Amino acid sequence: MDYKEGQAKNLGDLSAVYLGIGRFRKAIAHGEQALPILRKSENRQGEAVCLSNMSLAHRELGELEEALASVEQALRILVEIDDTKGEDADLVNLGVIYIGLRRLEEAQTTLEKALKRLASGRQSTRRGRGAL
Repeated sequence: MDYKEGQAKNLGDLSAVYLGIGRFRKAIAHGEQALPILRKSENRQGEAVCLSNMSLAHRELGELEEALASVEQALRILVEIDDTKGEDADLVNLGVIYIGLRRLEEAQTTLEKALKRLASGRQSTRRGRGAL
């Protein structure tokens, strides 16, 4: 791991910590700093985790359009890299965002899809939510 990758990991880890303790603005700020480094180093897994965490922080702040944009980007990456566990978690997040946006049919469809996937055991154990 080179200096920049280490810096991105540290920023991403701090973002996850701030998310966990309810300091949502700091979580977003650290995620925004980590993203360009993750993208430059082509760390797709780290990028997806960072976007997912930023989505959760935006959602908690009631910034639902920003949350939606982040989770949609994360989901595209998670599908691309075949991270079904991350995809399952982000489908739930997406459903909750749709509820907040009053897009109830999309919420229902998305949450039913997530429930079906989770009930069938179609998930991997490749990563925890927060690990870059």
